[in-house]
Formats: sequence, C-alpha cells, structure tokens
Amino acid sequence: MTKARELSDYTGLQGDLAGLQTNITAGDTAARAGRKNLIINGAMQVAQRGAIVADCGTDTVGMDRWRQYAAVGGSTGRSTHSQETITDLQGFDKAIKVAVTTTETVVTNEVYRLNNRIETQDIRHLGIGTTGAVPFTLSFYAKASGSFTFSAGVAIPNGGVYLNNFNITTSWQRFTLSIPTTTTSGMGIHSSATDAGHGIDVFITLFAGDSQDDIPVNTWTASYDSAASGADNLFSAVGQYLMVTGVQLELGSVATDFEHRSYGEELALCQRYGLRVVGGSGGGRRIGGWGNGTSALIMIDSPVTFRAIPSLITTNRGKLLREAISWHVVTSLSINSDSGLNNVLLTAGCSSSGAAQGQVAYLGQVTDIFLDAEL
Repeated sequence: MTKARELSDYTGLQGDLAGLQTNITAGDTAARAGRKNLIINGAMQVAQRGAIVADCGTDTVGMDRWRQYAAVGGSTGRSTHSQETITDLQGFDKAIKVAVTTTETVVTNEVYRLNNRIETQDIRHLGIGTTGAVPFTLSFYAKASGSFTFSAGVAIPNGGVYLNNFNITTSWQRFTLSIPTTTTSGMGIHSSATDAGHGIDVFITLFAGDSQDDIPVNTWTASYDSAASGADNLFSAVGQYLMVTGVQLELGSVATDFEHRSYGEELALCQRYGLRVVGGSGGGRRIGGWGNGTSALIMIDSPVTFRAIPSLITTNRGKLLREAISWHVVTSLSINSDSGLNNVLLTAGCSSSGAAQGQVAYLGQVTDIFLDAEL
C-alpha cells in the first residue's frame, strides 16, 4: 500500500470517528435534556371534562389544564370550550376551540383570557427575577374565524408580565415570543408562593377593558394586567371563535419543534390536576364499606399523586350496591376529611338500604364525578 493511500484511509477514518462522536454527543445531550415543554396538554389531547359552556365572569376549567381566567364576575358573555379534531395542520389532530355564543360589552376593569397555570416548583429553574435568570420561549399555533389581534404572554402572580400582540387569521400559523431574562426581583416568584401553588400563567387574552390593556409589548412590566393597546374583543359578535394547539414553553431564546408526548403520558400528567371517575352498570365500580344503613365510605385510588386534596364536581352520583343484594340511589356525596393526595375517601348517603356496618359497598350504576385539584 502506498504512503498516499495510507494517509487517505487514515484521514477517512478520522472523519468517520468525528461523525460518530458528533452523533453520540447529540444523542447523549438529548437523553440528558429530559422533557423540554413545561406546558401540560399543549397539544390539546386530553379532555376529561368534555365540552363546557362558560360565562365570562367565572374562572372555569374546560379542557384539562386550560382555564378561562375572568377578572370580573357577573359578565353576560358566554362561550363554549371544546376539543376539536383537526385535519388542516400537519403534526396535530386536536385543538381547543373557544366559540362565542353570547356577546360581551367590555367594561374598564374586565379581562378574559385562555390560561394555563404552572406550579411554582416547575418554573423555579427559570430564575425569573434573580441573578440566575435564563431566557425562555413561548410558542403556539392558532387560527380564528376572522382576523384578530390578541395579546399573549406570561404573567407571574404578584410579579411581572411579558407579552406581545399577535395577528391571528383564518389560517393556522405558529407564533413565538422570546422572553428575555430579568433580574428585577419584583418580576419574579413571590416569597409567599408554595411549591405546588400558582407559579406562572401562560395566556392568550380574548378581551380586556381600558384599565387592563396598557402593558407595553416586549418588555418585563411589574403588573398583572393582561393585554397591550390594540388588542381585539373576540366576544364582539356571536359565532366568532379562536382555535389553539401546539402550545410550548421551553428554555432558550429560540422556539424549537413542538415536543409530542403519547396520550397515556399526557393523561397521567393531567390527572395530577383532575381525575374523572365513571362507574357503569357493567363495570368500573368503586369499593368501600357501609357505616350504617344510610351511609357508606368509598375509596377512590388515584393513578398519580394529586397536586392538592381535590374538591368534588358531580355530574351523576350513581347508586350504592349493598353487597350483591340491591342498588340504592345516592342522595349525597362528599369528600371525606380523611382523604389524602394518593387516594380520596367519599362519603355516600342514601335512603335506608338495610345494610349493616362493615358490609361491602360498591359505588356505580352510571356514577360520573370529577376530582378537581387544578390551580
């Protein structure tokens, strides 16, 4: 073999090794990086509650992790929040749709926004308002029934807000907001914030009154107002709507490709904040025991640890089964004080069942309840 051939082979081998090292390094970095998207249910895959009808004066959760934030009660505006199947945006098949059913004439201190709240412990690494602050980026896909300008950004309770205005049209577009560092302590997490408490809001404002739309764009501002000048009112006409999907909040000053998670993983993440419990006539019964002839304790084991001991939202209480003898309509249902973060104890009441203390009880027969631990 000639010297030139040996040199050529050696150079080629060096190139192959360099390429291999590059691939190993990239893979190692990806493996150590973990999940990058701080938003849960950003692709709108999970909708345990189903569609809801919401009024503009009430804080209400529709799709999992997506809340309507209302600053003023008693508003007349109404909308539906629903999970929609979409076919016109590559890579996504679900979106949330907020559709106006009753208009709202906005008063000066009124604001209404689509909100995703993140726990304090999940954003501390952003270092907002400290010398360790890092940049982060918000991105989302949206389209609407017409051309609208809406404000979108982040807000910290008792801290700062950072937002910009975005022109949303009838076609899907991806919007990005690069959020720079701030070391001003008043912009960051308040000292009273708890780890599992309300850390930050990611929002799109759908209307705001005159006292709420004065935030300068692209600058950290010590305020909890929700919009910049020039933002529109989605609720100005019946039938207008906004659709959103692919919401991502990530470290760094550049928006990267949306991080898709499996439905199972996304559902488990959502269940920390709420769990739907359904029991039919043929299965899904929850077991417990009779305390006396009119009351039973029923145990609900959660597949994940709740953020907080949940409250109870009842669609249908269902019935109690006295062993295998007879069903009895549940007339009352409540969270027992002995409930914990990993299991919930329900106190279920009924008319006289004939059951004795210690007999097995089952809750079922079209039970449909929701255990709510949302922020």
